[in-house]
Amino acid sequence: MSLKANYANGMLDPTQNNASFDISICGNLTDDYQMVWKQYEYWCEGVLFSSLGLFGLLSNIASIVTLLSPDMRKQTFNQLLAVLSAIDIMYIIFNVPVHANATLATVNHWFSVSKFLSKGYVYILYPMSAVSFCASIYMTLAVTVERYIAVCRPHQYRTISQTMSNTKRMLVYIIPVTALSFALNIPKFMEVTLTENNGTNEVDPSQTRRDPTFIFWYTLSLIWHPTLTTGVLPFIGLVYMNMHIFLKIRQSRQILSGRQNQQRQSEFNLAITLISIVFMHIVCNALRVFLGVLVVALVDVQVSCIKHVDQYIPPLWVMCLESVAHLLVMFNFSSNFLIYCSVSNQFKAALSKVCLLFCEKPSHPPRMEASEYQTLPTSMVPQISNTTLELVDVAPDQEVSHENGINKTEKETEDITVHADSNQLKICRV
Repeated sequence: MSLKANYANGMLDPTQNNASFDISICGNLTDDYQMVWKQYEYWCEGVLFSSLGLFGLLSNIASIVTLLSPDMRKQTFNQLLAVLSAIDIMYIIFNVPVHANATLATVNHWFSVSKFLSKGYVYILYPMSAVSFCASIYMTLAVTVERYIAVCRPHQYRTISQTMSNTKRMLVYIIPVTALSFALNIPKFMEVTLTENNGTNEVDPSQTRRDPTFIFWYTLSLIWHPTLTTGVLPFIGLVYMNMHIFLKIRQSRQILSGRQNQQRQSEFNLAITLISIVFMHIVCNALRVFLGVLVVALVDVQVSCIKHVDQYIPPLWVMCLESVAHLLVMFNFSSNFLIYCSVSNQFKAALSKVCLLFCEKPSHPPRMEASEYQTLPTSMVPQISNTTLELVDVAPDQEVSHENGINKTEKETEDITVHADSNQLKICRV
């Protein structure tokens, strides 16, 4: 939980003063402070966050369709990327309404007047926003583990591929990611409650979250989650594995010097795609991790301020940077499609085929109306029995004649012309 979230959710509301304590370290919520903060919040977490979310929704759908196309779905790595895109879609669906409710007055009004939307916020949107965020980070870590084994432990990877079905390999990554994401965010399902006041619905912190003892231990728990679980530890794992992947690719290219087989080259191309994804993940989440570490570093100040004056107002620059951090996270979850298009030739080729499949209009021959058909008398239809077939090549300007006087010359509308008599069927190719 961030400093801004603690303040915005009512955990650190000012109610009293204490003359024996230096309240200057606890901050002061002035009009200028609130105006600047709200401007940052409106543009970064409201307008731009929602716009990027819409783009990310469309781009991740396109990524899923392309990654699961016949040309790409054969590889476990591409299937895991499709799962990552699906989780990113979940993050967008759950987080855009949460941030829009806090920053956009129109959206906040919709939630306040609709009991259905308010209940959806309390029981689904708010807790699942944290669950989907964790799941996206851990799925990125799972994709990295898959490529690390494929590139740095090729014999082990080959054994796994031969002894486990593709479905089992997928479940090995998906089940732990899902279970861990829900387990770490169980408190999120109990943090807020819905109250009705003068005909409007309000989302308030639960009574448990208002307890000073709970606030103290909850703030200390931030050292573990999300600072370590979604910040420091995943960063260390991603950097470690991707460094080994990069060094292994470089070493293999020097040893083989252009003689690597097609399979190994494919593994290296997938690894380059992964390194690009991880690099973007680290860049976009670095500010979030920094602010998370800062929350833990300032825990003594927060606890002291809550104990003496029952309030803590973070510095203005922290509040503004937190809005920027949320925007960068949304950009990360929306930009993988751009990375695939930039570094993966296989993805671009598959995407082109998918686009042609959706854009191409099938052409049908013109239908003949019933009135255009003519029925010949039975006496005019030659009866063919005990016939023999003979294929005759005829020059374009040569006439073809038969005993019954039927002639066919050049300019036939069909390439194959059939001539029949009582005992012989000739097929003349013009």
